[in-house]
Amino acid sequence: MQDNKNIEKLVDHLFRREAGKMTAILIKLFGISMISQAEDIVQDTFLAAYKTWPYGDVPGKPEAWLMQVAKNKAIDILRGNAQQISLPHSAFITNKEQAFHQQIERAFSDHDTLDAQLKLLFLCCHPELGEKQQIALTLQVLCGFSINEIASALLMEKEAVKKTLLRTKQDIKLKGLFANTAYLYRSMQRLHMLRQVLYLMFNEGYKTTEDKELINRDLCFEAIRLGKIVLSLGDEAAKSETRAMLALMFFNVARFASRTEVDGSIISLEKQDRSKWDKALIKEAYFYLEGSRSTTLLSRYHIEAGIAALHCSAETYEQTNWKQIVYYYEQLEKIDRSPVVSLNKAIAIYHLSGAIEALKVLDRINILKLGRHYLFHATKASFLGKVGQYEEAVHHYKEAINLAKSQLDKQFLINKMEECRSFAN
Repeated sequence: MQDNKNIEKLVDHLFRREAGKMTAILIKLFGISMISQAEDIVQDTFLAAYKTWPYGDVPGKPEAWLMQVAKNKAIDILRGNAQQISLPHSAFITNKEQAFHQQIERAFSDHDTLDAQLKLLFLCCHPELGEKQQIALTLQVLCGFSINEIASALLMEKEAVKKTLLRTKQDIKLKGLFANTAYLYRSMQRLHMLRQVLYLMFNEGYKTTEDKELINRDLCFEAIRLGKIVLSLGDEAAKSETRAMLALMFFNVARFASRTEVDGSIISLEKQDRSKWDKALIKEAYFYLEGSRSTTLLSRYHIEAGIAALHCSAETYEQTNWKQIVYYYEQLEKIDRSPVVSLNKAIAIYHLSGAIEALKVLDRINILKLGRHYLFHATKASFLGKVGQYEEAVHHYKEAINLAKSQLDKQFLINKMEECRSFAN
């Protein structure tokens, strides 16, 4: 019998890499009106791996095993629903068994898998769906996000996410949004939404909300893989924005090795060993950053990539160009009025001008929008501790601990709170 923990870790890893591909293939075969059946097949396929792999040898090619199981389940459904399902190149036009299997094999081929994922990306970003509907649907269907992960990415309550997804799938069925091929029109609006989804996907991997580990590398590299697919689409301005997004991602993955201790605990940027930063990945980040300057476009990805580049180019934390970083955040606020941007600007201002000035920025942040986010309270607690307001700082640390979802975050904050208490005494 195989080690259950190792099997679980392997299946979870494969789910992040393969579930989106499977779903895309199945939706291409069935049509998006049968999205629930496609999701059920994917869930059943991975459940089969959980149940069978611990009691025998793990397949030499587990990805191929999973695809074969999904393929067999798809064949069963297609045979049972031949009259109801209209395939793009219907396998049911003839009664020949060979034609049927050729259709299935073609759908599961590497080339068609890529095409299916692109089509599903654009399907999920249908203009008749609201922005949050588009993002939530893509994160769940193509990226395999849980309800908790979507809630964290969109700063929403879990119940609100559930209702959004339910309403979205009802709209797809009732409104017949994808009854024709018009959804394949790759507009700039949809490309913008695709980048936003991949950005959120990467962020969830870079700082997970559900896993016991800080980083979910699978999610991050899957976002990069899909980003490279999106890079082939659109005009030069669109490609410039996508390159900037990829640059940002590569700057961040370059620091993976320095972000956690051996026991998994978090290492702050200030204390990271910069010799562990991956120079090859930083070089690739600069490649995309240079490519993003092909137009005069200035997007949030250009600005954030510029900030990441400043961090990666500083030989020490103390040598970081905080003045330039503050300027970049001020420019970013003009593009994105999110309170999260203002929170990050406050952190940069702290390093440039001190805690008192940083607290002034925090006081201007819309507490109704960010008050339920643990980072707001953690940041405020840190600044209050710097100016000697230890009792109030401990209060905000407690708020942050209550709101944090990850056990790693909770432990990090508990350590900070105890450190603050020691200064108070």
